[in-house]
Amino acid sequence: MKCDICQQNFINKKSLSNHRRWHDLPEYKRFQESYCCQVSIFNKGSKNGQWVGDKIQYDGVHGWVHRNFPKPKKCSDCGLVKKLEAANKSGKYLRDVSDWEWVCRRCHMKKDGRLSKVLRGLRNEN
Repeated sequence: MKCDICQQNFINKKSLSNHRRWHDLPEYKRFQESYCCQVSIFNKGSKNGQWVGDKIQYDGVHGWVHRNFPKPKKCSDCGLVKKLEAANKSGKYLRDVSDWEWVCRRCHMKKDGRLSKVLRGLRNEN
């Protein structure tokens, strides 16, 4: 069975009728996207039941950055093609893409001051 609106396939009448309810929602009529894309629109941002606003923690804000700030192929500092990390510029962990950058591990450690600590520790061991 196929939905006559979005052409999605279903195995029985019951699943098709449940699906058809989504097409009757006013929000759906504003968007001309598929059913799967539309469900994710209803549950994004402050409409999500787990939304915490400005009380977001480290892992949550990094997940938000990964979803909303596309990862380039090169490090924004050194320009090398390496594995990249999301680095916060201000240290305040804001939900603002201008406060984030994609950098390689070495550049990230340089900016945070961790690289000098690691190198100092290695020199003291010798």
